[in-house]
Amino acid sequence: MIGYLLWSLNLTGLALLVWKGERVERYAAAMIAAYIFLEPWLQPFQLSSWRVGLAGLNLALFVGLCRLSARSTRWWLVLAAALQLLIVCTHLLPFLSSDLTIWTGVAVRLTLWTLISLTILGGVWEAMADRRFKEMADGRRHGARHRAGSDHGLD
Repeated sequence: MIGYLLWSLNLTGLALLVWKGERVERYAAAMIAAYIFLEPWLQPFQLSSWRVGLAGLNLALFVGLCRLSARSTRWWLVLAAALQLLIVCTHLLPFLSSDLTIWTGVAVRLTLWTLISLTILGGVWEAMADRRFKEMADGRRHGARHRAGSDHGLD
């Protein structure tokens, strides 16, 4: 049940990113969608208890998000890349101890991925706010003046 809720939250957030976002949001949405699609295919690749396929996929998503965040002015990408780095670090837990650590890593990864899902929705808000602020700035540059008066309801 929680998995379906998280999946639908991701799908909604990615669709909104593509719809409301700019090029950088569309690239991020494509990378995250590719991650979601490839995860079941790479999950079986293991060395003992270490999931090599997922570790590599998470590392690739981290590198992609990190590169996008370095080239853009989007704060949600910085947070998503930081959370993804924490997910990459959890893949080192099997080298530390027993099965308890493995299940702890899985629980931490699920929690962090939930935070990334919420960050995606924050990215939608940031893209919409950025567009609104650019439109306001363009309006001022082209001579549009807004003044308070009784017709605006600001008095």
